[in-house]
Amino acid sequence: MNESRIFEKEKKNEKEKMRKKEKKNEKEKINKKEIKEKEKKLVSFFQNLKLENKKAVIAFSGGVDSSVLSYFARETKDLKCVAVTFKTEFVKKSDIDSAKKTAKEIGIEHVVLKYNIFDKEKIYNKNEIYNKDKIYNKNEIYNKDEIHKNVNEKIIKNDLNRCYFCKKNMYGHLKSYALENGFDIIIDGTNFDDSKEYRPGKKALEELQNFVLSPLNELKITKEDVRKIAKVKGLSVFDKTSESCLATRFEYEMKLDKKLIKTVDKFESFLKDIGFSNVRVRVHSVGLKRKKLFRIEVDSKEIKKIFKEENLISINKEIEKIKEIENISYVTIDLIGFKSGSMDY
Repeated sequence: MNESRIFEKEKKNEKEKMRKKEKKNEKEKINKKEIKEKEKKLVSFFQNLKLENKKAVIAFSGGVDSSVLSYFARETKDLKCVAVTFKTEFVKKSDIDSAKKTAKEIGIEHVVLKYNIFDKEKIYNKNEIYNKDKIYNKNEIYNKDEIHKNVNEKIIKNDLNRCYFCKKNMYGHLKSYALENGFDIIIDGTNFDDSKEYRPGKKALEELQNFVLSPLNELKITKEDVRKIAKVKGLSVFDKTSESCLATRFEYEMKLDKKLIKTVDKFESFLKDIGFSNVRVRVHSVGLKRKKLFRIEVDSKEIKKIFKEENLISINKEIEKIKEIENISYVTIDLIGFKSGSMDY
């Protein structure tokens, strides 16, 4: 009797396993079909662009969104496209290097435009705008009417509209670059998930709606969809973690400081070098004397690693180095863990 019951139970468990496996296979088939359909939509989007010069600029960060768009743009017959990356004090050097590497992998022409946000005397420094061996003349390329009056000061002020002013400025320059070089349109990597989040910079794109297109958002392609498409196409960035500019590390209304931004960048790089995958060093101003506080965020599953003796010793040594060059009063660890946009209201 007992053996019979055991047999029936095992048989039932086996059937349940088979049912779950079939359900999983069916779900994967549906997902593959959905991804294939979204791939077709992207192909169709680029093929049906009505452009006078058949030339498009891709706003290229080197992340998975802009990489997927660059891939499909490059694959489009008779479409001349170039991936353009802005290099500012808010962008990590490692992100620029990664963008160059990814552009090469995709096989798309890549241009890096360097822009100094903290340069109050002039908009561009000599020889800072370049494409491989070709140096562009800043006065010939950029229409200064496109530059928002005193916009750099407004970005550095770091109020709730910082992202709007920064994106308006960057895309204003990108539009000028595009027009001066005979490009018809800018392709932007905003995906469908981004449209649901707090993104003050979206307004800047909307103001350029006749010149900037966001196909991922328009075609309702989510971040997860983009990653799956990138994986299918063999792009190495399919699982790359999302990065944000270094200005997002500072609480709003805390004036941005060039030297402190570099310090934050170096500290984050140090934490990644000792084994932390997703890192943010947030900067706060606390108390009546507005003392500076660093709040370290790592993935929740990696928080315990901080307290390993060798890591704790290394981190404390690095903090002491920072305190020698920056007036940092406190360094804390966020026990909740990394959260994208944790400085947003």
